[in-house]
Amino acid sequence: MPNLAPIQHNPPNYRSGIGLYLHVPFCQTKCPYCDFNTYSGIEDQISGYVVSLQDELRGWGTLLSRPPVKTIFLGGGTPSYLPTSDLEDVQKTIRASFEVSPTAEITMECNPGDVTAEKAACWLESGVNRISMGVQSFDDGLLSLLGRRHTALEAKQAFHTLRDAGFRNQSIDLIYGLPYQSPEQWSHTLSEAIGLESDHISLYS
Repeated sequence: MPNLAPIQHNPPNYRSGIGLYLHVPFCQTKCPYCDFNTYSGIEDQISGYVVSLQDELRGWGTLLSRPPVKTIFLGGGTPSYLPTSDLEDVQKTIRASFEVSPTAEITMECNPGDVTAEKAACWLESGVNRISMGVQSFDDGLLSLLGRRHTALEAKQAFHTLRDAGFRNQSIDLIYGLPYQSPEQWSHTLSEAIGLESDHISLYS
């Protein structure tokens, strides 16, 4: 834990509600375009990281006197790469340490290649109610250029698997302005995303 003495002496009032961001820095592979704080090949450190994350959540929950939580965002990295048991433990710790609103939006970033019906059911059961899926493109050539592990078809299948599991709030991440990306390829990707009737689309350049 960092030095919290200044906060302990003059704690702010968070009774109106807060948002939690939890960073999961682990990925199966590191995408060449990614400059976030992420790592691959250190899976042996996942369990220790989860324990430390739970310790920090308990500490902040105590320090801030269990403030109400309106939103939770699990970003990365690839939170969907976590073992489902670890995700469940983290969610339980959050609820034990904070007053999570019954209407809280709980988002998890997800890699299409991680989606299975079994995992989707576990994510939903743990409390996640919104998925932000890193599709990036519906062109297989560009996905290969980006170092992504999924194909366009697998991304669409993952979206439908999540819908079938009960997720009614899904977001898709797309990247435009890529090297060698033609206007026609971008138009195709947009058409595919719109055709899925995603609840939200985030565009990045």
